[in-house]
Amino acid sequence: MSLERNIPLLYAYSFLIKRVSMPIIVLYFLLHQLSLTQVGLLAGVMSLISVLTEVHGGVFADVYGGRASFLFHAVFGFFTMLFYFVGDSFWWFFVASMFYGLAGAFITGTREAFLWESLAALKRRNDFKKVNGRVVFSSHVLNSFVLLVVPVLYLWSVKAPFVLGMLFFAGAIVCAFFLVDPPRRVHHTSTNGHILSSFRDVLDSKVLFPLLLLAFGSSVYVVSSHFFQPLFVLGSVPVVLFGVVFAGMRIVEGTGALFAHLLERYFSNRAFTRCDVMEEVLWHGRTLMLLQ
Repeated sequence: MSLERNIPLLYAYSFLIKRVSMPIIVLYFLLHQLSLTQVGLLAGVMSLISVLTEVHGGVFADVYGGRASFLFHAVFGFFTMLFYFVGDSFWWFFVASMFYGLAGAFITGTREAFLWESLAALKRRNDFKKVNGRVVFSSHVLNSFVLLVVPVLYLWSVKAPFVLGMLFFAGAIVCAFFLVDPPRRVHHTSTNGHILSSFRDVLDSKVLFPLLLLAFGSSVYVVSSHFFQPLFVLGSVPVVLFGVVFAGMRIVEGTGALFAHLLERYFSNRAFTRCDVMEEVLWHGRTLMLLQ
């Protein structure tokens, strides 16, 4: 019975960890006299740390359990918002970006693996794609409503979005405490639990090395996305409409996740839907899903 509560808790956790400051964060940087070069450096260090620690974070989840990973992610996310809140210079924001990059290493793919293992223990493996799609869809859609409000809060007080972010991550910490680690398979791997050895497994894997290349491409996108807001400013787009843009992006992402299992069934992509292959991918550092 305790494992069944993991599902609703994952719904809540996935919503609470969404970064609510996304629509106004670059405006906040520019308000504190950062140059566009410095903004790019902040985005770059966040992505670089996330990519370099990605596999290590997956190994941590496999060794110490998903619940511990969820806690670390929420704690690092909380400190990210805290440093943005108290910060007023480049180096404050630099440390916050490092925290956010580290936070990503503990959640990317771990949530999907945790859900998979929970459903497997509940004899509901076939529901994975459907439930995962619903978790992603609900968290994105609910977050889109929050993003509509965030620019209004920012115009009222530039610090308010980060207070909201801290409250959300605090809620995520509470959710993580109530999660229950499902029983896991005993895996045989050359890492032997040593995180520093995990790079060798990635380089030897035919699956994960291409996924790391995909992660690099995603990082390029993340860095470039930080320049959307200055373009909106140059185009005289009102700040209150920034939330509409980012909310729309969330809805599109969530809708895609909701119907992903139907698309896979249509295209008969059995190479990545077979249970044994799914478990193997989840073990080797977790799947590299960077849309968080």
